[in-house]
Amino acid sequence: MPTPLAITVGDASGIGPEVTLKALQQLEKEIDASIFCTKESFENPALTPHLHALNEFKIVPCLSSLDAIKQANAAICHGQCRAMVTAPIAKTTLQDAGLKHTGHTSYLQALTHTQNVSMAFSSERLKIVLNSIHIPISEVPKSVNSNSLKTSLDNAISFCKWHGIEHPRIAISGLNPHASENGMFGTEESEIIMPFISENKAAECELTGPYSPDTIFKMASDGKFDCVIALYHDQGLIPLKLLAFDTAVNVTVGLPYIRTSPDHGTAPDIVFQDLANPSAMLSAIRLAHKLSL
Repeated sequence: MPTPLAITVGDASGIGPEVTLKALQQLEKEIDASIFCTKESFENPALTPHLHALNEFKIVPCLSSLDAIKQANAAICHGQCRAMVTAPIAKTTLQDAGLKHTGHTSYLQALTHTQNVSMAFSSERLKIVLNSIHIPISEVPKSVNSNSLKTSLDNAISFCKWHGIEHPRIAISGLNPHASENGMFGTEESEIIMPFISENKAAECELTGPYSPDTIFKMASDGKFDCVIALYHDQGLIPLKLLAFDTAVNVTVGLPYIRTSPDHGTAPDIVFQDLANPSAMLSAIRLAHKLSL
């Protein structure tokens, strides 16, 4: 019998507790999990009809949503759990705690003292690895370099192999419109990306690019590529959320364990109304279960 998953329910003031409960209702006989949450997480009356879903799972009391992440990480590191699924937290939660992290990915990277971590996304039609995460658009060009691309490539290969793709076709997006159109709109493609591709023609993958950002995701969704390395957050997330908003899963690649999350935020506009769709949380739990067996 495998050890349980560690599930953190996110901010009590967001939809994390709701989507977690609703997902667990559908998974009572499918998985074993420990639920890391604050006392306040399930006090919303709108969640009362769903609380019976907790009966099958171990509840671990935590002081805050950040404490839940810390405790879940410790449980995995001590062999008590095998993978982590995190419901959403607001970026302000980290800021209010005085932390300089922009989300789960960088926070877990710090907790595990891991160097080369990537934010990746899994959906039926697209698999994407981001070369940079939450940075201003003005800082994106200088984030495109051989070191960051090598981390992205290594993690993209691992990500594909987790999905059973042993010799993946990996495509790198261009940074500029039309991938610079032979230098008309920028030089990052010719000076950085193309030399990187030439130097990293690895036997374990088929690496090509750079492709125009306005066509690469269409080609990938049509099956031409197994994974796309997107050069910045919105370049990869806009097509992903357009095609798979309710089912895409955020996966952190490079940690010493599997960590997944639904690809949405805390949704303050619908919180406490029993309106949240648990599909992405359900996908995140199932993917963590599958990848960590």
